[in-house]
Amino acid sequence: MHIWGGSTLVSTRLPVSLVSGEIENPQRPTEEEKKLFLAIAERLIRASEKEMLPHSIHDVVKSLSTEPFRKEINCTVFQESQVEKVRVRIRTLLISWDESQSGKLEEGSLGAYSWNDCEIGIKKGIKTLKFTNYLMLNPEELREKERDSFGKIENEGLLHHELLHGQLLIDAMRESLSWQEKVCRHDFDFTPVDLEHRVIYDLQ
Repeated sequence: MHIWGGSTLVSTRLPVSLVSGEIENPQRPTEEEKKLFLAIAERLIRASEKEMLPHSIHDVVKSLSTEPFRKEINCTVFQESQVEKVRVRIRTLLISWDESQSGKLEEGSLGAYSWNDCEIGIKKGIKTLKFTNYLMLNPEELREKERDSFGKIENEGLLHHELLHGQLLIDAMRESLSWQEKVCRHDFDFTPVDLEHRVIYDLQ
């Protein structure tokens, strides 16, 4: 279960290549990568708090903290449910940019969000899904863009774009009864991740 979303920044719009594949042997981010991420994320969070973003990324940002995103779905309200409840836990980890992994994306990619590892269990009518997702950003490219105001805005747009690949699926978990019904029937629908960017481009 590995779903990638990635971005190549050419202008203020983000052309993207998308690949299904596993991030193998992820490495801890360097100090520079952590510093860059925190600087961009702090600006993005401030904009979110002022309701300046076109779409909230609150839940996926929370999954980057020590407290993962959690959702419990009551499956007894749906006919033909296979379980009584589904419990979802999502953690997102910043990992080090890896050229060998970025090779799975378009040349010049600046970032990627991966729905990567999922532990699945069923016990006493309760299905648990524990996701560990990965976010990686190209520090060389982002560093250069941090030098001026317009570049900083581009970096914020890039990070917002990547995090939407996580947030939009979380939104479906929280709000979509049809999505919840599917997962109660053991049909995990990744469509909201928006691999073809039919939604994300309109939210930037």
